[in-house]
Amino acid sequence: MGQKLWQLYKYLKMNINDLQNPESLNIYINTFSKPFTIFFESMLTLILENKIAESNQKWSLKNKSLKEFDS
Repeated sequence: MGQKLWQLYKYLKMNINDLQNPESLNIYINTFSKPFTIFFESMLTLILENKIAESNQKWSLKNKSLKEFDS
């Protein structure tokens, strides 16, 4: 993991301009390595799924309609 982070650091240093002044959100995101973006995308998806499950549990206790996860 440390080796991957070091390689990412080197890669980001070479592409600093795309991070500081991206022309679009896609260019900004693509500046990061694929494993890095997959890790954070997966983490944020898991957080969202847990939040929706928690919310649905509370809503079901109040007999209200449940939310769905749109991926």
